[in-house]
Amino acid sequence: MRMPAASTTFAPPIQPQTAPLPSTTDEPALDGLGIEETVVPTLTLEDGTQLEPTQGIEAPAPVEDAAPAVGQ
Repeated sequence: MRMPAASTTFAPPIQPQTAPLPSTTDEPALDGLGIEETVVPTLTLEDGTQLEPTQGIEAPAPVEDAAPAVGQ
């Protein structure tokens, strides 16, 4: 099996695009720190209770296990 002959016609070269000009407004640039506060998402379960994210909420202190009764 032979390879086909090399093509001598090529597509025109891609023209580079110009870079966008920087904004000239007086507004501060968004760097991720100036974004508005977002609404915490919630989820309603089938029984109607609300499931909310718990990240950052303090967990209650662990409950001490009661010592087993001796002699029973």
